[in-house]
Amino acid sequence: MAYRPDSDSDSDCFSDDPDYEYFKTRTRQIANQNKSTQVLSEADRKEQECQQLYKSICNGDIAAVQQVLHSGYDINSPVYDNWTSIQLAVSFGKYEITELLVASGANVNSDRDGYTALMMACNCPSQTSPYSDTMKIIKLLVEKGANVKSINHKRMTALMLAASNGHLVAVKYLLPLSNKDAVDNQGWNALYWAVSTNQIETVSYLLEQNLDYSKPDVRNNTAIDIAKNSNLIQILELFPKEKEDVIFSTIQDRALAFEESFSLWKTGKRPQFFVDICNMLYGIMSEPLIELLAKKNITLSEFLSITDADLQNLGVKLPYQRAKILGVIYKFHKYPYHPKSLYVMPLTEKYR
Repeated sequence: MAYRPDSDSDSDCFSDDPDYEYFKTRTRQIANQNKSTQVLSEADRKEQECQQLYKSICNGDIAAVQQVLHSGYDINSPVYDNWTSIQLAVSFGKYEITELLVASGANVNSDRDGYTALMMACNCPSQTSPYSDTMKIIKLLVEKGANVKSINHKRMTALMLAASNGHLVAVKYLLPLSNKDAVDNQGWNALYWAVSTNQIETVSYLLEQNLDYSKPDVRNNTAIDIAKNSNLIQILELFPKEKEDVIFSTIQDRALAFEESFSLWKTGKRPQFFVDICNMLYGIMSEPLIELLAKKNITLSEFLSITDADLQNLGVKLPYQRAKILGVIYKFHKYPYHPKSLYVMPLTEKYR
């Protein structure tokens, strides 16, 4: 056999050898045949399906999900870390895939550590999926029999999770189907959860629906206390004002320093000295009338010369309230003022 000159490759030396060419071809055929005839074990095949299904759901690839389901995959078996396919789909807010899974027999009441698919859908943040998509999922699950009143290991409901997530549309949908008075293991209802995460619109709606905000939780905090502790000013403004808060704010708004009161004379206005009226009303335990007299802009001089008819015209309807006011005014005028005229209550005496 003749060799080519200047050959620098051993393989080139055998390139014209028919036996060598046959050997290379046959080697490739055997390798390909081994690959094609390799049989996966049942465990490996299932693991491969799980990985494919997990990636397909995360990517929203409905065609790939269909392919796995058509292969006979058990739709209610765990896919990843004890997550079933429907739990993954609702957590990512994939409505079309959720719809396919439900139609294929997925259990709408399946749970992971007590969290149902409905709870997961309610807890899906808007950054993951638009609320419009998760709302379609929530409605689909409920219509297919999902238990709205299910609780997890913390005794939280789907309504509480929707409120905490600020999913107002879901809250409005679930509230009539839920027990609005239900509380979790720390004594929080849906309103408390909305307050804790500063969901202003949701808090406003739940207050309109008369959810309880005054019952203390296990830490002895009300919903208002939770808002105060976190300095949630906008949330606090939504709550009805307590009577004591109204009285305090009324006095605070009308309190003037000594110099400010008398500076009004320069403008031709008569000082109200309203704080003195408040002191007298407080002394006869008639604080609820402070707000009424403040709205009428009663001055101290007008108050000290008031009559029973005047009080009726002002809106003091109860006779015993008018009698107490007229009684204290009578005592004020009965005796000339002296520093010792002011009664000093002993420390041992109780306020009545």
